[in-house]
Amino acid sequence: MAGGGCPLTAFVVSLLLDTEVPARPAGRRHRLGPLASAPLRRLLIADGLFVLAVTATDVLLPAYAKEHDAAVFTGA
Repeated sequence: MAGGGCPLTAFVVSLLLDTEVPARPAGRRHRLGPLASAPLRRLLIADGLFVLAVTATDVLLPAYAKEHDAAVFTGA
């Protein structure tokens, strides 16, 4: 999978660079802590969706292969 992560990385970086972060007063703390940052929340959401997609593929592909008599190719 050489270079397979480049489009995803470029997409996430574009999400992070696309937003402006408003300045907050120095004494105030947000109740969400670091999650108050919109770019960080976007990054965590993108990461969660990526993990969900990989997990779904990992679970469903062997089941599909067994159903269609291709279990030898799954490594299971």
